[in-house]
Amino acid sequence: MPEHEQTCAYMILKEINLIQSQLQQHKATHGKFTVEVAKQELLLTETHVKLADLLRASRLGTNQKESEHHYIQALQEVARLESLTFLKERPSLLYNLRTDQIAAHLGLGSLYQDQY
Repeated sequence: MPEHEQTCAYMILKEINLIQSQLQQHKATHGKFTVEVAKQELLLTETHVKLADLLRASRLGTNQKESEHHYIQALQEVARLESLTFLKERPSLLYNLRTDQIAAHLGLGSLYQDQY
């Protein structure tokens, strides 16, 4: 992977860790699911897809497993969030969540297609 892509991947991974840390901190102190938490969760899924896309686009076999991992992480988050009734009352958040789901499915499909 070229150096600039490695730098981008590192920065995106750092962003994922920061978002996860913020979500864990909120859960520990407040424990309540709010619109702000939903937006952070949505940002987390988008960031997983972004990193997976970058890793897949590097076309190096060593990054395929990591790419697959981040696509699957995004899909698992989407599935968990879709089950919350709170989001069903927020059509714009649900729409963005479904957009992330589609992006992850497309990326995963492309990843598998690249392997053959």
